[in-house]
Amino acid sequence: MRETLNQKTILSHREETTNVEKETKNEGQTQKEEQTVAMSDFWQKRREEVPEEFTVTVDPLEGETHEEAVARLYPDTYRVFGKTLKPKKEIEHAIQTTYRGRLVSQFHKALKTYEMLQPDDVVGVAISGGKDSLLLAKLFQSLARYSAIPFTVKFLAMDPGYAPLNRERLLFNLSWLGIPATVYRSDIFQVADEIADAPCYLCARMRRGFLYDRAKQLGCNKLALGHHFNDVIETTLLNVLWSANYKNMMPKIVARNFDNMELIRPLYFVEEKSIIAWRDFAGIKPLDCACVVTQQKVDSQRRNIKALIESLKTVNPNVEKSILRSGENVALDAILGYTLEGKKHSFLEHYNQEDAWTSSSTLSK
Repeated sequence: MRETLNQKTILSHREETTNVEKETKNEGQTQKEEQTVAMSDFWQKRREEVPEEFTVTVDPLEGETHEEAVARLYPDTYRVFGKTLKPKKEIEHAIQTTYRGRLVSQFHKALKTYEMLQPDDVVGVAISGGKDSLLLAKLFQSLARYSAIPFTVKFLAMDPGYAPLNRERLLFNLSWLGIPATVYRSDIFQVADEIADAPCYLCARMRRGFLYDRAKQLGCNKLALGHHFNDVIETTLLNVLWSANYKNMMPKIVARNFDNMELIRPLYFVEEKSIIAWRDFAGIKPLDCACVVTQQKVDSQRRNIKALIESLKTVNPNVEKSILRSGENVALDAILGYTLEGKKHSFLEHYNQEDAWTSSSTLSK
């Protein structure tokens, strides 16, 4: 009798557990559906309210300063972020004086070392709203005034799906800094969210293509991005330790899908800590990721690489420079293999050939 009761109790417990699991699953499904509907409404409302194209301009009224005009245009954002900001002219002066050695000189060094700028270039500076691209825009703005090389600079930003407060902060920062950027609306966050398990990778690819396309429409033959020295170092180590390959983040690249277009990285020698110092001096509160899809989830791999580099610097303070220089000192006769034009090669192809790496035809085979 007791055994029968126990069996009934067990069966009843199993049945209750199954029902709870079904209810939990249904609740989860309902929440997911509600989230999908909410996001769909957000994207639709955004398309109705946000213009496809918007050019940032600040026209002070009579007797009004630049800063007062920006505060008038964006009163809510100014109340939150404007109190700590330095005036525009003071920010610009500091770049050319206090931070000249760490920012301007390194910017010029990259342009010259890697021959990034040629006469009559039209450079499109891509602005994400982060500290790096905002600084890059200010550096190009100054260079365009005083450069011995004649060139034209244009500023473009993309709103890939920012929440309204983040979009206004982008416009506010551009206005405060006096950057006359054209801001283009796109639905990249939505597309990345709906069709990708790894939205960050897809988003980055789509954003790059979108910026190329808009830069081309503006008549640009070069697109400048704000990747800095530390991005270069971290990417090299990420490739080695996570992707099992040795590749550098290149200072310039010829675009494959857009004729007569190059991507350049003029902050190649500028250290992130120097950009942070300028940002903090200026009092700017730039956008970081501002993604409505991932909600700024941390890139754990890059975070780990940053921590690894910091630990290595306690042993070798010049470890970052060594990593950068390693890309200039690859010994082709002392590697197991390489990839050229998508084809893999082994050191065995040239083994015991005295002139293997001196023959001009070796790398063209």
